[in-house]
Amino acid sequence: MSHAMTRLIRLNRDLRVDFFRGYALFCIFIGHIPDHALWIITIQVLGPSDATETFIFLAGYSAAFAYSRALDDNGFLYAAVGVMLRVWQLYVVHIFMFVAFVGQVSWSAVRFANPAYVDEQNIGAFLEMPHEAVIAALLLRFQPAFMDILPLYIVVLLLFIPLLPLLRRPLWLLLPSAGLYLVVRTTGLTLTTTTGHWFFNPLASQFLFVLGAVVNRLDDAGKARLARGRAVLLPLSVLGALIGLGISAVWRVPSAFALLPEHVAVAIYTRIDKSGLHPARLLHFLSLAYLMA
Repeated sequence: MSHAMTRLIRLNRDLRVDFFRGYALFCIFIGHIPDHALWIITIQVLGPSDATETFIFLAGYSAAFAYSRALDDNGFLYAAVGVMLRVWQLYVVHIFMFVAFVGQVSWSAVRFANPAYVDEQNIGAFLEMPHEAVIAALLLRFQPAFMDILPLYIVVLLLFIPLLPLLRRPLWLLLPSAGLYLVVRTTGLTLTTTTGHWFFNPLASQFLFVLGAVVNRLDDAGKARLARGRAVLLPLSVLGALIGLGISAVWRVPSAFALLPEHVAVAIYTRIDKSGLHPARLLHFLSLAYLMA
């Protein structure tokens, strides 16, 4: 391999993160195609958590990897500016994609004489009152269908900025993050859109993001404690994975739904919400992550 080619390869990447990020994006793509045959090899078949949790966790892991070095070498202000530049980059991309999305859906609705496209993708309000919807879109309060991941990532990164100094003591990161998560789960606190609430609540998802950052920043002593806890953590993770499979069966297999008392089956089917990172989704993801690690 030539020296020029070698210089193009980034050697400071964690290929495990790249692989699972790619797999998560593949799962998200397949998950939005109805009745696709490859659905059987996606994460979501394993239980209540899916590629969303994987993506958010790895985003936190990568953020700690990227900004902890800037924090150590140049201090908080430099690292915070780095995060803000990343937020701005994501914001510009989101606005560009928003404009392209609205244009494509509007053209399709006219071209194929099917106004249902507009309603299905939740852009009707934009076409009816564009002077208001443009401002709402710039404030991330107008979110068409399937365009809520980047706004989630943007807000989570903004929430991460005041926590940057705690990267030097990663376990302390968990205190404010877990506290906010508990507030969200007990009060229903969320961000609003022009038509309701954010589908992915960043005030809850930030906890999974921070967990990813903590895992990245664990020192040798922390990793040793995890290793010593294997006798407890491994069977708990296996149990969590098996319970997740049971929940998946109740969601997707009518005969499994019928095996349970109706009120239990209905509770499993309706109360394990995705928007607020339900504890069942969180624990299932952590079980899978531990087994995979």
